[in-house]
Amino acid sequence: MGVIACLAEGLGLRGTARFFEIASNTVRRWWIVAAEQWQVFSADFLYDVHVNHVQRDELCAVLSAGRDDAFSETGAIERL
Repeated sequence: MGVIACLAEGLGLRGTARFFEIASNTVRRWWIVAAEQWQVFSADFLYDVHVNHVQRDELCAVLSAGRDDAFSETGAIERL
């Protein structure tokens, strides 16, 4: 398992550095490089992606917020 994979799984910078026995600044630098690469990837490949469906848990979360009078059910669906 790599450094970036540990960070992606939620292990912190310091914990990852201790696990791999490297400096936390090195881990931070690698994380920044990975984030920059992800930005380039997403700008090139995901820019014109239009999603026509949402997952049910997302819909339920927005609709439950609508029940709290935050906005109407129609507004919740438009927000999605």
